[in-house]
Amino acid sequence: MIKLKYLIYIKEIKLSRKNFPWTFYGLIGLNLSVIVTSIVVGLGKKKELFEIISAMPYGFLIVTCVSLAIFPFVDIWENIADRVMCLNLDLDYQTEFLDRYDINTQEKIRDAYIKGQKDKISDTKIKEIINQINLVYDSKK
Repeated sequence: MIKLKYLIYIKEIKLSRKNFPWTFYGLIGLNLSVIVTSIVVGLGKKKELFEIISAMPYGFLIVTCVSLAIFPFVDIWENIADRVMCLNLDLDYQTEFLDRYDINTQEKIRDAYIKGQKDKISDTKIKEIINQINLVYDSKK
């Protein structure tokens, strides 16, 4: 659970693509969907190529505004949740979580932590589970 006191971590978030993956990939994905949707709908309604292309900027504008209004909040939420998780597990967020693990391992650690919180498992047991994930991760390197 994220409490209001953890909002202080917002000021530590750097504006980079690494810290805002939902925003970056969401923006690209939704803009690509505008292109595909415009072409499919335009060809389905037997529109001319110029009409299809001239309608795309409106779609790009709408999708860009929506993605820039929603996805950054998802990224900030995930960042704060990760920092709270690292605080509870006595991990340094930057060096022991972000820099050490790839994205898949970070997801496994998040899932183990969330599952442990739901099952009311103590933080020491969760640390043991994460240490097992560490051993598997280190053996793959």
